[in-house]
Amino acid sequence: MSKLLVDVRTLDLHPPTNVPALPASAPVGLVDRTSLRLGLWLLLRSADRANLRADRALRSRVLETHRGLEAREHAALRRLHLVQPHA
Repeated sequence: MSKLLVDVRTLDLHPPTNVPALPASAPVGLVDRTSLRLGLWLLLRSADRANLRADRALRSRVLETHRGLEAREHAALRRLHLVQPHA
């Protein structure tokens, strides 16, 4: 939970703690950086494709529902015209 979202009344219950400093970062070689970037790119590409597939499936379901509703509406109108006497 973010400290910005913590209730002010609970702040005095938790005394401040000293967080030890992080160790200096180790140098990362060119090959490691390249493989990390490639892995991240592949992961993002995979997530984008999954999102596109999900969007396509959702659009397909919405269209199918819409077509079903239209078909029922047209069938009801046809029945209504068949039942009503023409004036």
